[in-house]
Amino acid sequence: MSEPPQRLKLTRRQAEVMLAIYDLIAAHGRPPTFREVAGVMGFKSPNAVQCHLNPLRKKGAVLPQQKKHDGIVPAALDAAYREAARVEAELFRHQLRLQVVE
Repeated sequence: MSEPPQRLKLTRRQAEVMLAIYDLIAAHGRPPTFREVAGVMGFKSPNAVQCHLNPLRKKGAVLPQQKKHDGIVPAALDAAYREAARVEAELFRHQLRLQVVE
């Protein structure tokens, strides 16, 4: 039997940032940008989000960004996003095949 995942020990503010990220994902269906999180949290600059994300990355709560424009992805949702992207790509390929007239 496998061990249950460890609960992350977050500060109150870190938990608020994580809740904002999850709320934005629920509202938009995609990982939020720094600017979106800054707006929800009331920060004047997206750089303030970066200051809060660095400790969350170290704790494993969010994934490191691969590219500058990537959204903020909670680590717990990474596998779900990859599977959803795979399914979406397959559906798109299927729709293209249906539209091809020979």
